[in-house]
Order: sequence, then structure tokens, then C-alpha cells
Amino acid sequence: MATQIYIHQIYYSDETQAQLDKGFLPLDNTNGLKDWYEYWPIRKFLQKNKLDDNAYYGFFSPKFTEKTGLTSSHVFDFIRETFHPNVDAFLFSPVWSHTAFYRNVFEQGERYHAGLMPAAQELCDRSDVDVDLTKLVNHSQNSVFGNYIVAKPAFWRQWLKLGESLFAIAEEGEDDYAKSLSNLTEYGGRPQAPMKVFLQERIASLILATQPFKTIAFDSSYGPLCLDIVNHNDYFRLDLLACDAFKQAYTYTGQPIFEIAYLKKRVELELKYSQMMN
Repeated sequence: MATQIYIHQIYYSDETQAQLDKGFLPLDNTNGLKDWYEYWPIRKFLQKNKLDDNAYYGFFSPKFTEKTGLTSSHVFDFIRETFHPNVDAFLFSPVWSHTAFYRNVFEQGERYHAGLMPAAQELCDRSDVDVDLTKLVNHSQNSVFGNYIVAKPAFWRQWLKLGESLFAIAEEGEDDYAKSLSNLTEYGGRPQAPMKVFLQERIASLILATQPFKTIAFDSSYGPLCLDIVNHNDYFRLDLLACDAFKQAYTYTGQPIFEIAYLKKRVELELKYSQMMN
């Protein structure tokens, strides 16, 4: 495979630099705007560098292996084994159970960061993205957490366009919405990260769910089930696989029966959990 793959791993201190996977390219964020987390170094790289339209680029956080269980060898091996030139992006998303259970990454975000859904809808409305986030469907093949995506420049241009809209509103806006984007919300069990960060990291999933990019996702369904309702219990894995499959079928066919099947299976999963706990 002659196609070039450039996967960077971000560091922002001596400690995180020491944690980097040597199979990735180091990307320095020691002097970046810390309140934008990984968005700042990715933004600067995309703005300053001319990208090869046939190559693939990725930008992972220092916690990539901790969150996914994958190393650089796993990532490159997967891309080489599944590669096809028509593929626009390879996904290495953690928390697969969240992807399967929730309708989309914004509903999931609202569960953990109250106010995220309306904030995200406002961003879409102001950015001329014609979408109703309450109806958007994400599944394992069109969503990714943590910006753990390796993609062609065509994807990154769309990602940066919407990211810059969010950046401009948060940095330059003076209305209540703009100010609210910098309000701290829950992260790691306590309020410590601004809402704009959690909006930004869901931009990739929004683009994949609304634009015709072709993806291949690493199968993380056999990893830990990081969802409150399943309580890390394999008992619910088949239910979650069914949820994801029904959402995929609905996305690809548009047939309402698959949406109904997903919602029914999700209710059954919640009921099964409730009965098990009683």
C-alpha cells in the first residue's frame, strides 16, 4: 500500500510527552490554548500545512491507548488490512456501548453534560447545518469519540470549517450563548472542562452522519462496556449489538421499522437491567 498515513499524537507537558506511542508522530501543544484541548493543535496543523489529498491524517490525544486499548501497531495493521482507496476515514472510537445504546452522540452528551444538546443545535443553526439533532442517528460506522479518526483531507476540511464556526462564536461572540460555551461542565466526575470542548469533539460524528464519507470502523464491541446501564456486564452485549445493527439498517434503508426496532430493543434493555437490579 503506497498511500501515506500520518498519525500524530498530541502532548502538552513533559509528562504526556513521555507517554507517547513511538509509532505515532509527536505533535507539540505545550504552548497551545489549553481550554481548547486537542482542537488547538489539530487546528494549527491543518491551517499551517498543505495536505496530500490522497493521504490519511490522524491526531490522537495522549490517552489514546488508555481509552481504546490500542497501540500504533494495532492502528496501522488495521488500516493496512482493511484498506481500500475509496475509504475516506478509519474510526477507532472508544466507549462502543455508548455508541450502540444512545440515538446519537449528542443525546449521549446531554446525559453526561447537561445542556449540550441545545447548545449543539444552536451551533448547527448558526453554522447553516440543516439538521435536527433529536432525529440524527449515529452508529458504530458513522461516529467517533475523542477525535480518534484517521481520514483524508476532504474530511478534515469539513471538520475544520465547522470547528472554526464554533471557535469564532466562543472566542468573539458576546451574547449569552457565546459566553455559555466557556462554562465548565462535568468531566471526570467534576466540573472542570468548558462545554465548547465537548461540542467540538462531537463535530466528527455530526459530519460522518450527515455527509457521504465512506468509513471503516475498528470493531471495539468486545472491549469494556462503558455504559452505566450495562454496569460492565457482558449480559447486555447482544442487546447492544442489536441496537447498533438496527440503527445501521435504518440509516442505510430509511425504513421506519428499523428505527422502531431500535427503540423497542433499547426499552427492553433498560427493562432487563431494571429487573436484574431488583
